[in-house]
Amino acid sequence: MATLEMLTKKIYQRPEFYVELYESPTNVKRRSVAMQAISVMMDRDIYLSYVRAEQIMAVLLETKLLPYQDQVATEINRLSNKAP
Repeated sequence: MATLEMLTKKIYQRPEFYVELYESPTNVKRRSVAMQAISVMMDRDIYLSYVRAEQIMAVLLETKLLPYQDQVATEINRLSNKAP
């Protein structure tokens, strides 16, 4: 996260970043690739955040369903014991 913060915030706050864009077409291409890499890193972090949110939601739902699972298991056991 610290690397991503440095890349996404600090790099654009430096005047040298913009000055070097005007020096040569090669620098423009280099900067463009760096910006694309930052974008990919941000997309990956967003994806991982979605995955974590999905995992948290799954645990929450599983926790909410525990009492109902116990009720169903108890009812199944009761019906199984009644069968001849």
